[in-house]
Amino acid sequence: MQAERTRPTREPVVVTHADLLARIAVLETQIGHLRETIQAGAAERARILVELAELKLLVAHLRGAWRVVGAASGALGLVLGATLPTLVRILIGA
Repeated sequence: MQAERTRPTREPVVVTHADLLARIAVLETQIGHLRETIQAGAAERARILVELAELKLLVAHLRGAWRVVGAASGALGLVLGATLPTLVRILIGA
């Protein structure tokens, strides 16, 4: 024997004008919170972009300083390379 399947019947929901106004107020509040969150996110993004630009500038300065150090040590190497044999000969007395 098969059991009969019946769908539970739903009673119609009565929505009043006051219910709709309350729901609209809740949605407006949620939209306000989302707007504030988006604005805070944009401010945070702008702050991060400023910090990134500062870091890029710092890296550029460091690269420039490193080039100066490299050039100076290269020049020092050339001077030492040219004068060291002479200094050694003078010290040895050759």
